[in-house]
Amino acid sequence: MSFAKGDVYSLEAGVPKKLAGADVSGLDWGTVDVRALGSGSYLLSVGREYVASSQTVHNRFQFVVQKGKVTKQAHYRYSGMYNTDIFGPKTLPAQRTYVSDGRTVQVVGAGGRAAADYDLAKLTKQTGPFIVESVTADYLLVRAFDTLQPTVIDLNTGKSSLLYKTLLAQAERAEWDEVTTDVGELLLLQSRLRFVKQEGNRLDFTYKKIASGPDQFGREFKASYTLKRS
Repeated sequence: MSFAKGDVYSLEAGVPKKLAGADVSGLDWGTVDVRALGSGSYLLSVGREYVASSQTVHNRFQFVVQKGKVTKQAHYRYSGMYNTDIFGPKTLPAQRTYVSDGRTVQVVGAGGRAAADYDLAKLTKQTGPFIVESVTADYLLVRAFDTLQPTVIDLNTGKSSLLYKTLLAQAERAEWDEVTTDVGELLLLQSRLRFVKQEGNRLDFTYKKIASGPDQFGREFKASYTLKRS
């Protein structure tokens, strides 16, 4: 990896070879992750998440390499208040291998072959791009940049659920309807639903109340979403 030039190299038969079409320009440095896919294929992810001018920036390049050639690639960039370690899932179930540019999720199967392709705006009926938090065999968990509200896409039914509208009480939903596009207020970001864990077909979340009430505002509560089994 040459961050100075943006070049990416692959070791082929013991000899470093530049990967044609692979470019990580824009990254001063980053974390490199390689996931083997079988038959000499692999997924290469190069990315960095950092804070600059009070904004979290996540910049990631992904390349599917088959027999020394890039056959699929994606570039994802987010800049805003969302920080994965602070607001992202506390734990994750087994993840599928995928590439994403924030608008689609392309699942990669054995040998680097395409296994599934999901158009997030079409499935959620929301405006992208999206933060992709989880990709499993049963569901996707994503957040649109313009609301940062989590949405579950149930892959067994093809239906999506904007979780604050599905899981929260009417008074709480009404409050969120007024401020859901405010993605720059830290208190509101800390109050949004956050994935905690999966137990069977139950997805557990926590959130903090923003609706007024005696000893309620700011208190943390739990909520659960149940997946449909095919």
